[in-house]
Amino acid sequence: MECRLQQSEKPWESQVFLRIETDSSGRRLNQIKEAKFGPVLHDKDALELMLRRAQLAILNPSVESSKFVRLGEKEALSAADGIPPLGSKEQLAFSSNVVCIDVSGPDVADLSFIDLPGIISNVAEAKDEWNITAVKDLITRNIQGNCLILLTITMRDDLDNQSAFKLAKDTDPQGLRTIGVLTKPDTLQPGEEKGWLDVLEGGRYPLALGYYITKQRAPNELALKMSSVEARKREATFFAGTQPWNQCGLALKERMGTGSLTLNLSKLLSGLIDRTLPRIRTDVSEQRTAARQALASLPPRLTQSPSVELLKLVNEFCRELNLFVQGGPGYEGLIQKCTPAYQQFRIDIRETAPVFIAEPHKSASLARQEKTPATQNLLSFNLPPKEPATASASDTAQGATQGAAPSSKQPLTFAALASMQLGKPSPFGFTNSMNGTAVSPFSTPNPVPAGNPSSTNSASPTRPVSAQPSPSTPKRRRTEALSDCDSEDEGGYQKIATGSNRKRRRCEPMYLEELQSRIDSSITRELPFNVPFPAKVSLMLGCFRDWETLSFECFEAVCSVVENKVIELINRYFDRFSHSALKEHVKTIFQDQVQLCKQHVKGQLAWLIKLEMSPPFTQNEHYFASYRDKYLTKYKSQRPGANVVPGNAVNQEAAISLLRSWGYNIEKAQDLARLADPDPFERELIVAAEVRAYFQVAYKRVIDNIPRAIDLDFIRALGDQVQNALIDKLQIGLEEGRDRAASYVADDPRVSLGRDELEGKTARLEQISAKLLSWV
Repeated sequence: MECRLQQSEKPWESQVFLRIETDSSGRRLNQIKEAKFGPVLHDKDALELMLRRAQLAILNPSVESSKFVRLGEKEALSAADGIPPLGSKEQLAFSSNVVCIDVSGPDVADLSFIDLPGIISNVAEAKDEWNITAVKDLITRNIQGNCLILLTITMRDDLDNQSAFKLAKDTDPQGLRTIGVLTKPDTLQPGEEKGWLDVLEGGRYPLALGYYITKQRAPNELALKMSSVEARKREATFFAGTQPWNQCGLALKERMGTGSLTLNLSKLLSGLIDRTLPRIRTDVSEQRTAARQALASLPPRLTQSPSVELLKLVNEFCRELNLFVQGGPGYEGLIQKCTPAYQQFRIDIRETAPVFIAEPHKSASLARQEKTPATQNLLSFNLPPKEPATASASDTAQGATQGAAPSSKQPLTFAALASMQLGKPSPFGFTNSMNGTAVSPFSTPNPVPAGNPSSTNSASPTRPVSAQPSPSTPKRRRTEALSDCDSEDEGGYQKIATGSNRKRRRCEPMYLEELQSRIDSSITRELPFNVPFPAKVSLMLGCFRDWETLSFECFEAVCSVVENKVIELINRYFDRFSHSALKEHVKTIFQDQVQLCKQHVKGQLAWLIKLEMSPPFTQNEHYFASYRDKYLTKYKSQRPGANVVPGNAVNQEAAISLLRSWGYNIEKAQDLARLADPDPFERELIVAAEVRAYFQVAYKRVIDNIPRAIDLDFIRALGDQVQNALIDKLQIGLEEGRDRAASYVADDPRVSLGRDELEGKTARLEQISAKLLSWV
């Protein structure tokens, strides 16, 4: 029972309330309800019966409380003996709900206190054993905090045997908030007073706030309905006329009687409030903030019908999914995570490019077996017949030093050519374009005469011979192949490819002799100098054999990124309903939709690759022709004897001047290459250039078409189709889907309970805060 006393100039009056804090199962309510019980009372004698009625209403929750307001005194007394009144199913022994009483009047002190039940140690029946713990918990809960503990101690039993004293000491170990009230001094036997006087004086079991002693009405006096005024008179008479109480000093006499206790309690309570009110306000503010934060961390309460809430949830989920699909500001993550898969696809496709080695395989093998003398690093020309004017024998004998045109039957070196013009050994050298080594014709002490046929080291008397490069492995050859005209178009390809750890699908290098064999083996009725088109087709399409696998690998990588992102969104939007089947059902619907899209997209990718595997075709003729010329130039530049020009500008001009004097149209040093014999692998060089050029055309198509097909038919299609699939499969908006929607979006009971408790706690703290602010 909670008593709230307030001094007032108006006549005495009281009002009883029922404060309901828990439901019938003992669970705390979110909103505490305090309702009036009966009318305002102006007769003090009527208060006791009204309090009995209120207690019965609390202990019999199965009966409407208003029915107890007019319960007769006899029935009230019978119910107090354990007989359930008014058809109650069961009468509780104790309850956490509270009877409150407001009392005001001119002779009432400003005081509030809670009257707690006495601690019990035994019960009549085993089923009531929980009452022992329930009462103890109720008392412990109410004496925590900043309240004063008014400890009632009966003087009929030794203090060490009283459980209430031990409980108060456990809660307030230093005795700073506890006031001891000794009762029933009239029951002491002669000689027992001395021990209690020691307690009253503070010699035993000292408390900071001390002890008081009172004498309340005896049972027979209560039966006679003795008034409180008469009871206070008899109490004062007892202490004034009974030893040893009447022999105590003034300090102890001020602690005797209910009036002294009430007056001092009011002062102590006011002082306690003044000291603790600022801290209480701070505590309430902190608890209110914590409760609001905890409430904000929980999902908001669903306020609309289950079907509407489910549709709203699906729409919000699909809206964010489409933002990621579109890749708008703040939602770039999905598309950015797909980009590496497309880049790797580009690298992998680029790795399937055909590799042609312009140096004949046999020459490369020979170069690995024997070192080529430096004297063989001389560019020789078999000049076409261009006989000068008639010369004498002496002129012919001295032609090498007088600038006469040499015979077309002997090879001519740059060194000899320069000697003819300058009349001295040629100091210039030339640069080997294959290995970058500068070689001088006179770097050997015994140069071979220019007219010696053996100096050509050629299988054919008409074939030009140049420096043979050091042997290179196919891997090095391929690196060289990627470092020329490819690098101009690939922009960072080498860097990306080098950083990848994936297994490469590189084409095996093909030497010109192997290419020649492939072409020759396909010739049937073709005219001379014609390459069979099927041979070219075979070479072109052979590079595409892994493209379908690479396309599927790229697609699977994108699928993994998309699925992970969507599952992340599903968990974020539907995790609050993980206790129901909603989240798993949404995942299943999404995964089914992914499988449908996968089947369609794989078909599209296979069709695109099949298109590339069909007979070669392009209308991008300029691009094809441009790359054909690039690669033809590149392959020719890698041939023996290519790009070999004199290294000294002065001697270049001397050689060109001499050739002009013989009637040859030579404008610049690069034109000297026209004097070389035709390359015996000219046909193969052209085929290699066309195959490589067509690969470039197809490569450029496929590295765009495959990612675009994946983006359009998978990523964007999922964004468009998931919403309709969810609405359809979850039966949103259908009559048969209402019950399912209710089960889907029902809150987790634990979350719902926690939200209710936090909302109730927040409301209570708001009320307390308002009251504290109004307290002056």
